[in-house]
Amino acid sequence: MRLLLLSTAMLLSLSASAQKDTAGIAPEDSTTIGFAMYDLYHKLPEGPLGNFIADGIKTAVQLKWGNKIDIALVSPQSIRGKIEKGTFKKNQLLKLLPYEDSIAVMKVNGVQLKPMLDKIASLGGYAVAGLQMQINNMQADSIFINRQPLDSAREYMLAIPYYLLVKKRIPVPANIPVLNADLSMRRAICEYIQWLTNTGKTIWPVPYRRIRYAN
Repeated sequence: MRLLLLSTAMLLSLSASAQKDTAGIAPEDSTTIGFAMYDLYHKLPEGPLGNFIADGIKTAVQLKWGNKIDIALVSPQSIRGKIEKGTFKKNQLLKLLPYEDSIAVMKVNGVQLKPMLDKIASLGGYAVAGLQMQINNMQADSIFINRQPLDSAREYMLAIPYYLLVKKRIPVPANIPVLNADLSMRRAICEYIQWLTNTGKTIWPVPYRRIRYAN
């Protein structure tokens, strides 16, 4: 994984080029790559489909680079439709993730991460992996990363779509070194589903309680 301190112009270029990319998926490619045991739908503050997509990005980056990723964050607006029970075909990814983007990886500490999570709380939820938190008065509360309380001094590896940086959808501090994961969102989910299939697993609704309201 190459360490690049990317400028805004570079981020815009990467995001634009990724949007033109279909991750090698042709609209007519109906190759079966997985099987869903249940319908996976999207909702806030969390849902099985968003959990699945975030898990896929987190796992795919780890499998590609061998680096542990603590957290993955995905905007709900980037996910469309649902995964229906039954066989899942490769070209279904074009509808599931219509806005293709590359994945950025960065290292943030607990102090830098907290405002990002507060923004997610103010939006009413997100698709997340490696994270549990409550929404309390529109702020993030009772935050756990990999089942451990958020540590202000600890550094965490975060996987996030580039467009969230470009559009400044969440408050990422300036001048944080950004790692180019060299992996698009569609490619990440495609590889994740294929990995599940190759290891004898199915597409299934990941357990809830990642993001919930305090009361």
